[in-house]
Amino acid sequence: MAVDISTELIQIAGRQRLEINPFRKIITFIYKTNLTEIPEDDFRAAITAKYESSIEEVHYKNNATGRIKEREISNIKKIQAIEKYGESYAMWSDVNQCFTINQIAYINEQYCYDVQQLNYRNGITI
Repeated sequence: MAVDISTELIQIAGRQRLEINPFRKIITFIYKTNLTEIPEDDFRAAITAKYESSIEEVHYKNNATGRIKEREISNIKKIQAIEKYGESYAMWSDVNQCFTINQIAYINEQYCYDVQQLNYRNGITI
């Protein structure tokens, strides 16, 4: 996931300030963006579709009973441990004893996209 690198870059640059360092006034930052380098409209449509399908998944899983529900709980815990929330925002809540939407994962995905779009807009912004 993307993070806001602005603080780290300032700290890295600050460590290069010694006069004996011939490169103290030069910083070359090489970066590669990830798959979220898509138009904003496409990104918003994709996470909206993911959110809506997650709601359907939550309703479906909450209506399961007995061993099927136990299997669904086990499966979602395994999937989220491996994939995090890459495919769905659905999660099992031990507190509420039901399937629910992980709102934080949803908001975080939006935030990471926004930060990446701001930071990596061009070479000068960074």
